[in-house]
Amino acid sequence: GYGIYLLSNASLRQHEYWPRIPASRFFDGTIISADEKVMKPHPDLYHRALEKFHLIPEECFFIDDVPANIEGALYCGIPGAVFHGDVALLRKQLAAAGVAVSQ
Repeated sequence: GYGIYLLSNASLRQHEYWPRIPASRFFDGTIISADEKVMKPHPDLYHRALEKFHLIPEECFFIDDVPANIEGALYCGIPGAVFHGDVALLRKQLAAAGVAVSQ
């Protein structure tokens, strides 16, 4: 029931290899910083994603491995969490934010 989007600080090559990544089929859309000419954590990139995919910041949850990128999301009203591989912790953070997660 949730949309999953990629907001990536990637080069234009992302378009070449993304379709070959099996997990890419689970994403509902992507925003690539090279296309937008702005990178995370600049607020413009988050605002463009919200606008493009018709998302409401408070209904989103942003996950990234860079703390500054989480701060950029928070600045735009998007809650989030830093992810460093601890899936159990991420599940707790998602649940605390009201996101239904399966075990």
